[in-house]
Amino acid sequence: MKEYVNVPQQLLEDASELEHYFNLNYAYIGTLKPKPKPKPTAKEKKA
Repeated sequence: MKEYVNVPQQLLEDASELEHYFNLNYAYIGTLKPKPKPKPTAKEKKA
């Protein structure tokens, strides 16, 4: 599952190191392009 991560117990016990990894991931997410919106279907165009 892409939505979840497993955090080792040692990392959970060290909040400052865990924060470091959260900050790295947050910075990475900021570099990603947004997902394109799906094209409307024929039914959605008529509505």
